[in-house]
Amino acid sequence: MLKDLRRGDTLKITRLDRLFYSLQNLVVLGTELTHRGIRLQAIEQNIDSESFEGRDLFTMLNALADLNKDFVIANTNDSLLMARARGGAWVAVRQPSLPSRLSRPDSYATPASR
Repeated sequence: MLKDLRRGDTLKITRLDRLFYSLQNLVVLGTELTHRGIRLQAIEQNIDSESFEGRDLFTMLNALADLNKDFVIANTNDSLLMARARGGAWVAVRQPSLPSRLSRPDSYATPASR
C-alpha cells in the first residue's frame, strides 16, 4: 500500500499504532512519507503531519527514538563489559524459526484443529 502512494496523497489511519509497530518504525516511515510529499493523518489522535503540532510531534518522537537507541547501545555495552569481567564471552544466539505448520505446539491447538 505504501509504495502506491504518490506526492500529494493523504494517508488517513484511525490511530498511529495501526501503521507503526514501534517508535523507531514510526520515525522512519513518518520521515519517508514526509520526504515523498505524502500527508499523514491519524484521525482518533487528531494528528496531521502538515500542521505545526504534527511536525513538532514527529520531531519529538525522533528525539525519543534516538534516546531509545542510545539506551540500547549503552545496555549492550554494559552487558559486554560484565561478561568480559566474568571471563566469558557474550554471544547473541538467534533461535531458529519453525515452519508455519510447526509454529504452535499441539498443547495450544484448538479442539477443531486436532
